[in-house]
Amino acid sequence: MNVIVTWMLTVPKGEKILHAQTGVDSDQLETQLLYWRCIFCLFESSARLNDNARHILFYNQPPPDEIDEIDIKHLIEKYRIECHALTKTTRPPLDYYLAWNTQFIMLDVIEMLAGMCGPEDMVLILDADCIFNMPIPETMVQDVKTHQALVYSLDYPLDYPINGLSRRQLKALALEYDPGLQIEEFSINGGEFICLLGSQLGIFGKRAREAYQVSLLRHGQELCKFHNDEHLLSFVAHQCGYKTHTGNRYIRRIWTQHGVYTNITGNEAEYVIWHLPAEKNRGFIDSFRMLTPENDYSLSHVENLDRIFRIKISAAEFMQVYINIARKAVNYRIGKFQSLVLKRIEHSD
Repeated sequence: MNVIVTWMLTVPKGEKILHAQTGVDSDQLETQLLYWRCIFCLFESSARLNDNARHILFYNQPPPDEIDEIDIKHLIEKYRIECHALTKTTRPPLDYYLAWNTQFIMLDVIEMLAGMCGPEDMVLILDADCIFNMPIPETMVQDVKTHQALVYSLDYPLDYPINGLSRRQLKALALEYDPGLQIEEFSINGGEFICLLGSQLGIFGKRAREAYQVSLLRHGQELCKFHNDEHLLSFVAHQCGYKTHTGNRYIRRIWTQHGVYTNITGNEAEYVIWHLPAEKNRGFIDSFRMLTPENDYSLSHVENLDRIFRIKISAAEFMQVYINIARKAVNYRIGKFQSLVLKRIEHSD
């Protein structure tokens, strides 16, 4: 069976963890609702496209009864979502690293799944801001059985810092954690996509927990350590001997910030799963608000999700992006000119 999993951690009031893509602190309801909307769009897409998949949601606090006047309990039932409270939440000290403090609960999710899934299940843990573009193909299921896991590898330059550490530094660090590790290059694997055969959950979770405990010890000794779950789980994938890049044909991290940064190539339709980090406060909101009774709580009537998520934009939208950029540039120059004039006036006084 294919098991589709995501999770949500609601942090207490006063815990200020900045979410880079939303620009709002994580203890704000506004931020939390962005993630809840993503979660139900993810499960809607899987329920619509993957008829026989099992859907599991982990959380420390259940979702609101209603979001945007949409009945959440009805969505849970329609999308066949199993809801499970986390039995523990792994959180490092607040001074452990400046970002992604919540992400280590991935260890708790993996450990709980080990007791919930069969050895032949394909277990796919996704970030909430992912969506299925097409059904899971049989090739993906067979690849998991062949490789024991699918790995989404991100080919950063060796000396490019990824959350504070380059791949070259991470290789050296990995060899400190495990001197017997056989590794040519350290592969950074995208944390938005953890895909394991059910039989691998136990060993993967055990090794991840051991590496996390070492990281806490090294933090206490002010030694270099893995900064986030992506560093740590990439290391564990190397320990387990998983082949790199095996997941790259199935998922892509797509940046849709037209006019700022985009990596859209035009072949996005080929991927089973889209990860859309920049769409939490736009495309996912628009999609979620279509999940109404009138639409049978489904996006099956929508033919242009690629436009809703800005993977494709019209010529008029494209022009508007660059008009906005030009307007900002002009306003900036006017502001600089006004500031210069005021300084000269003050100087003349």
